[in-house]
Amino acid sequence: MTHNDIPLDGTTDNTANNKEKNKEINKASNAQKSTENSKTWLPAESEAAFLAAADLQGVENVLKNAIRSSLPDPKALADRLILSGGKRLRPFLLSLTARSLSEKIKSSQNISPPRASDEDLHHLGAVSELVHTATLFHDDVIDQSETRRNLTSTHILHGNKCAILVGDFVYAEAFFVLMERGLLEASRKLASTVKTIVEGELLQLQCAQTRSLKIDEYLQIATAKTASLFGWCTGTGAWVSGSPEFEKAEQFGLLLGLAFQMADDVIDCFEINPFTAEEQELDSWFESAPPFPLIVATLQSGQSTMIESSWSQKFSSLSLLQKRECINSLQKMCANSVSLNHVLSQIKDVLFKADFLLSDLNIFKEMSWTTRSILARAEQGAALAQSAGTEESRNVIL
Repeated sequence: MTHNDIPLDGTTDNTANNKEKNKEINKASNAQKSTENSKTWLPAESEAAFLAAADLQGVENVLKNAIRSSLPDPKALADRLILSGGKRLRPFLLSLTARSLSEKIKSSQNISPPRASDEDLHHLGAVSELVHTATLFHDDVIDQSETRRNLTSTHILHGNKCAILVGDFVYAEAFFVLMERGLLEASRKLASTVKTIVEGELLQLQCAQTRSLKIDEYLQIATAKTASLFGWCTGTGAWVSGSPEFEKAEQFGLLLGLAFQMADDVIDCFEINPFTAEEQELDSWFESAPPFPLIVATLQSGQSTMIESSWSQKFSSLSLLQKRECINSLQKMCANSVSLNHVLSQIKDVLFKADFLLSDLNIFKEMSWTTRSILARAEQGAALAQSAGTEESRNVIL
């Protein structure tokens, strides 16, 4: 399997026009260094970025009063997570897409008025964060995660049923906000997106149970569970701007979200130190769906049988020492230079396709920081792999 085998739209061809776009992308990518810390993702390179950053305050104002209930628990528990922080990447992507395309429309001959107001834009950004938050409530139950944003997870404090119901309530509130604003098209698209997210969750649960290591299933899960909401944000942002190319913008978001999940998986694969982790952490790592580097490692000759044998065994029956050795062995196979280079090559390929779409939309300058930031995150995870198999501490800034 080569790095061009990912079955996604947006591939390049050999026309002169596309070659020029490729040159533009490569030149910019080589000239700009990626960020070293994922906390420094916020750009300040254009008027659109400045406006989108200002939009985040409007989003925060909406989020402070977004959860409304006649009962105290839904609001208290939802606000606890919503207002606890987070990068607000999805609202920012939505606003930046809208602002970038609006600037292009204003400077062109074909002037098209925005389809929504600035206040609508802030509410749409808040909705993207509400949906993301709802998925976190559900994810923590499925994955049995003990913490979220340095807080004890809701299901640990109040039980699985409560956490699931609060997540459902946040989903409902997101749609209520859209309907209050009369944003029917955005609501219609979001309904389809939420269905896709749930399908991704179900498939991931199935793969975790069957111990599947198939690349096509991984791509389907990552696209559904993570990338689909990115696609809704960028597609909706384009729709707000008045641009007719919101489907192309949505495709960009899908590619960006897929690369984001792949990069996250690189960190998740190597962040845990099997020599020092608690047994519950080891169990959680092993019993979850396989991370992207593990799937790619099975494609390398000589490793497939060993990985499949280790991954399919009954982990709960192993001693603590055996669990440590098992995860350490899997990490070392994933950290193999051939496997790791292939992982980074796959991520770069997806990001190149995303950059190509930005160039096609004529907003490469305004938004290419997004692909650079995700590549930096993947490289950060790859740096962790260098210590796989040793007892030195491995930490990453998230």
